[in-house]
This record gives sequence, structure tokens and C-alpha cells, in this order.
Amino acid sequence: MNIMKHLLISLFVLCAISVPTSLDACSNFFFNKNGHALFAHNNDWVSGEGMIVINKRHVQKWGFQVKNDPEFMWTSRYGSISLNFEGREITGRGINEAGLVIFEAALGETQQPGGDLPFLSVAQWVQYQLDTSATVEDVIASHKVVRIWPDDMQSHFMILDKFGTVAVIEWLEGKMVVYKGDTLPIPVLVNSTYESCITQGDDPTGRFKTITDALAAYDHRAAKNSLDYVYSILKDVSDKFPPPVQTMTSVVFDLHARRLYLSTPQNRQIRYLDMKDFDFSCQSPVLVLDLNGSGSGNVRSAFIPYTTEYNSMMVRRTFDIYSSLGYIVPEEVLKEIIDFPDKTICIECDKYGHGPKWGCWHRYFKQKHQVFPGRQLWGGWRNK
Repeated sequence: MNIMKHLLISLFVLCAISVPTSLDACSNFFFNKNGHALFAHNNDWVSGEGMIVINKRHVQKWGFQVKNDPEFMWTSRYGSISLNFEGREITGRGINEAGLVIFEAALGETQQPGGDLPFLSVAQWVQYQLDTSATVEDVIASHKVVRIWPDDMQSHFMILDKFGTVAVIEWLEGKMVVYKGDTLPIPVLVNSTYESCITQGDDPTGRFKTITDALAAYDHRAAKNSLDYVYSILKDVSDKFPPPVQTMTSVVFDLHARRLYLSTPQNRQIRYLDMKDFDFSCQSPVLVLDLNGSGSGNVRSAFIPYTTEYNSMMVRRTFDIYSSLGYIVPEEVLKEIIDFPDKTICIECDKYGHGPKWGCWHRYFKQKHQVFPGRQLWGGWRNK
């Protein structure tokens, strides 16, 4: 396949950006003790602006940050909840209906492979996984379908699925490296290669050892409840970098409860969301929530319908901060980020057969009139 590609947008911040790597930081770990399975993450960065997005299933999308010829397209199989700092469809962390959770973290040693497969930016690759993958194995297998654009920011990932399988995925010297099971003895990921952290027992910031020691020291008889304990670990490894970097978001996913917990410096109250409280059908409006909004406890009622204007506001808040630090993004790039979500297509039928394609009516008609397999609607009801 002859594919020509060019990078449309090269400045997408998750836990990384084209700035000195001393500014890049994320801390991730899996707490699986006393019947509680909690997946925790600190995002350390220069901007804490962003939104929580309720992404829908059965939405047709394509790579807009990296252009492929032909276009690389997919349809979301699963709805998801994602945390987006630079606009809708641009993420680095989230959970989907199948129970897959993914966290991104910067890794300067990353070397993505080239080749003839389609490419996605890091940000869209993460959303693609939330859209299409149910398990860790699905994510690994996708390496034969689509890859991360080699010239995009360098990242590695920690992934958890509903079966409790945890994996770290890196790309070193052009090859995918996967740690799981026996090769992942300590479920902790920071911003150094996993092997170096295991070999040396720590990373240069001291976060790997701090988290590892805290996980080993947990005593359910003496400790606070599990969530409080996990948040105390996140606090111990927060704000370890010089200004303007600070811990902007602390997130915990409860695997069994399918619940997302969140706190930020602007609102240190722990808020939470339950997957069961959301409609992931693309026939219903996409919902969004300001990451730094007020409130505590269950904040489901604070969500509002997504609009292009809301996306524009959130995108410009973040990129204005980048501009103040000297990282200028062209207006046409911002416009692309703002407008892309409106171009995606819902291909789901409602119960009455209403939808954007004639196939919705076809399926509805078959259901109501019991058209049997082997017959078709057109051509006088003749057998195929």
C-alpha cells in the first residue's frame, strides 16, 4: 500500500510536548489489594484546562491529525469517558464500556517504527483504542493495523482491562515492547523505561520507588480506605517538578465499580462518575464537563450537551497558556481541532429505524415484518 502522510498538527499535549523532557511527567500505578482494583494517574503539566467527554459508540471517525492516503477510518465499537486537555477527540486517558483503561506518559527514549501501515497521532491513537479495543490483547494486536506517527511526541502507555490484565507498552529502537504478567512485577509507570526502573529500583525523580514502597507497605488493617490510600500515594508523588509544571489532574479508575474519580488543584474535592449513568448511544447528545468545575461527589448532573463553541472555548484556554510560554500554534491548526468532532458521523439506528443511512430503515423493516435471511427487500422479494 502506497501511503503518503504529513503531520497536520505536531503540538498535542498529553503528558508530553516538544519541550525539554524535564518538564514532562506522569505517574501511573495499579493498586490491587483487599478486593479493590484501582488504577491511578497523576498528570503533571503546564495547563490544567480541559474537559471530561462522554464519547459515543457507532461513530465513524478518521485520522485528522495525521493524513493518510487513503484515509484511515474506523467506527467506534464502545462508548467511553475520556479526559481531554486540548479538545474533543484528543486524549491520553480514559475508560470504555468494555472496561479498558489507558493512561499515556511521556518517554523520551521512544522510537516508533515506520512502514506502510496507516499512522495516527498519539492523541487519536489513544481515542482509537478506547473506541475499538476491549482487552489488552486487542491493543497489542492493533499494532498490525495502525501505528503512532513516528515524528509525534514520544510516549509509552499503561493499560488495564476488565479481566485485571495490566500491561505497559513501549516502542524502543523501532520495536513494540510489552510488559505484562511475570514481566510486569511492579505495576508502576513513570517517565523512564520500565526496564530501567526495575533494574535500578527507581527513576531519576524518585517517584517509581515512592509508589513501589507505598504499594508494598499497604496494610488494610491499619490503612484508611483503599481510595484514600491511593490518593495519598498520588499526593506523595505530585508537584515534583519546577514551575510552571505542577500536578494538574489526579484520576483514579475503580475497575469493579466502573467508576472514575477526579480531583484538580482548582477543585480538590473528589468527584466521581459511574459508567452506568451515561447513555453511550450516538443517537443521544455528546456530554461534556469542565475538569475544574465546582461540586463534589457524583457530578453526573453537572454535564452539559457538547457544542462547537464549548470545544472552541476549551481549546483556546489551553493553547493560550501554551502561547504565553512561547509555544505558538497556527490558527488554522486550532480551527481543525475545534471543527473535527462535528465532521464525525453517527451510523447508529434508533428503535424506529431512524438514522443517517438507508440500512437503518432496512433493518427496522426486517424486524417488524420478519423478512427472513436469504430474501431481499428490492426486486420483487425474490430469493438471492
